[in-house]
Amino acid sequence: MDQLANEDIVQKALTIIYENYKTAELHKGIMPWAYRILENVMRNEYQTVRRRQNLLKKDSDKLNKIYGSWETRNDSYEYKELIHEIRSALNQLSNKEKEIFELKLKGYSGVEIQEKLGLKRNIMDIRVFRGSKKLKKILLKRGLI
Repeated sequence: MDQLANEDIVQKALTIIYENYKTAELHKGIMPWAYRILENVMRNEYQTVRRRQNLLKKDSDKLNKIYGSWETRNDSYEYKELIHEIRSALNQLSNKEKEIFELKLKGYSGVEIQEKLGLKRNIMDIRVFRGSKKLKKILLKRGLI
């Protein structure tokens, strides 16, 4: 991970420590407790990065099966047209719905999207449901699905 990501991890850990130190049971002192929080934040960040990489690889493999390798599909008219149609369909969603879908396409998990956008779970679920219905309708109308 790069330097900025490391600083973000430390900042996240320090925020958790600050928010919870008053209610923590510190039988062995504050340092072991704080180190455990830092370790958990680092582990979660590592798992998140790995999950995103796996999602991107799976999506890449699926696209390669359907449209060929990047080199062949990059110049393909059909591929460019498909990308254009999908972008056009996404642009017809509300800004709130579009923001969620864009983050999901970048590999963020539902929980990460909630945190990033400051949404409650039910609000996010409603936006995803409505956005999915709109996208399906648009893509069906255009004959893409």
